[in-house]
Amino acid sequence: MNDTFPGSAIQRFSDDADVEAVEHQWPLAAVVNSVVGMGMTVLHLGEYSDPFWMPAGASAAAWRGRLPNSFSLLARRA
Repeated sequence: MNDTFPGSAIQRFSDDADVEAVEHQWPLAAVVNSVVGMGMTVLHLGEYSDPFWMPAGASAAAWRGRLPNSFSLLARRA
């Protein structure tokens, strides 16, 4: 169970007391290959190094702006 944002937001704003948040970090290649595998054409792929939810006290290359933390993907059905 993830007790940090964004996982904690689901419990905080849900009317269901038993709701649970599950997060998974998918490799970028897996996401892009899934989109392409569905026959879609990738029009844009952007990577962003902004650390949107950096854990307090943690240090990693990704949180120092050296690796992407998020991405945008625009695809169209072929």
